[in-house]
Amino acid sequence: MRTLTALEPGPRLLRQVRAGFVLVDTSLSAWCRRHATDHAHAHRVLMGERNGPAARELRQRLAIAAGLLTPAGAIRQASIVETSEAA
Repeated sequence: MRTLTALEPGPRLLRQVRAGFVLVDTSLSAWCRRHATDHAHAHRVLMGERNGPAARELRQRLAIAAGLLTPAGAIRQASIVETSEAA
């Protein structure tokens, strides 16, 4: 079992954000269009290729919109723990 830090960027966070948007009948692309955010930039932010203050703020906004975080910043339990079997 591995405990993730809050909003650890990478492929897993990108998948979680995309899945969260699907659960509320939208998409990352649609959210970006509605909020005048470049989709490619949002992708880089979620993957951790951009990590400055503005990127971290966008990552948080995306996680809230996707339902991974509450507006107060508490991480939902489902996004904290990753279980992996050691082979």
